[in-house]
Amino acid sequence: MSILQILVIVLFVATLVYAANTDFRRLEISNMTSLFIALLFIPAAIMAEISFTNIVLHYAWAFGILAIGAAVFALGLMGGGDVKLLAAIAVWFEVSELSNLVMYIALLGGALSVIMLCAKKMPALARLLGSPVWLENNQDLQQPIPYGIAITGATIMLIGRLPVLPENLHRLLNG
Repeated sequence: MSILQILVIVLFVATLVYAANTDFRRLEISNMTSLFIALLFIPAAIMAEISFTNIVLHYAWAFGILAIGAAVFALGLMGGGDVKLLAAIAVWFEVSELSNLVMYIALLGGALSVIMLCAKKMPALARLLGSPVWLENNQDLQQPIPYGIAITGATIMLIGRLPVLPENLHRLLNG
């Protein structure tokens, strides 16, 4: 396990946290953040000795996630930044783990929705959360949800399943 491999994983997690924070504060995830996450997979995969063919496959299924996400965005169910973040993160997972990732995102997104509903009814909770823009009193049924928080949380919960982890770190995270 090289220090460079650990640095790439730390950079990945730090960028995820940055994306969640900007989504929490402004309901915004920049394209550059998602692009950085997607491109950061390349050095991680090379250091993990993942074959070129498998690297291409990782990007292919992430593109599939992006295509499905575009439809979800068109229906108004998710923001564009959230969709791009999810696709960028999908690059990092094996296709067999994507259903787990989506399930965790759905569960955390549901919990986030409950927190939002409670915070709208309890101003003290909204103040405790820093009164982010997404908690503004909005009577519209299309209330935006900062799914970047749920996407980041799910990714961190499943980080031990990433194929690019050095073996020692993989054992540490998976018991």
